[in-house]
Amino acid sequence: MTAHAAEPTPAVPPMPERTARALREAIAEHAPQLLSDFDEHGKWAVADAYDISTVPAFMARWWGQYAIARDPRLDAHVTDLEQRASECTSTRPRHSSKRRPTSAERHERAALVAKHFHAAQQWDYWGWLRRRFGGQTE
Repeated sequence: MTAHAAEPTPAVPPMPERTARALREAIAEHAPQLLSDFDEHGKWAVADAYDISTVPAFMARWWGQYAIARDPRLDAHVTDLEQRASECTSTRPRHSSKRRPTSAERHERAALVAKHFHAAQQWDYWGWLRRRFGGQTE
């Protein structure tokens, strides 16, 4: 069996403790390009909001951002996936025989649905008034 020479890969830094302070220190050390956005987001989402209920969502977002940014290979892979996804024009499979409705057809359908929905709401409202007041609507 032949041994293959492995490419020298840079060591991926470990994930920090799951605290905002430890995450900020790790970002400053290993992914400084994220630091200004991290600080700005932390300021308006947590500090200026005076609301600690936003901390879990803030931590989840930046935990993922740091996890990607700390590994150059993973960062390049995600960037490639994002680029390829932005080039897609349709979410339907290419073998689909159904044609997508045009913008005008979608707007026409939405207007028709809204018209019928409004008429149904209006009828229910007047029916409720008749039941509530025994036929006296004035």
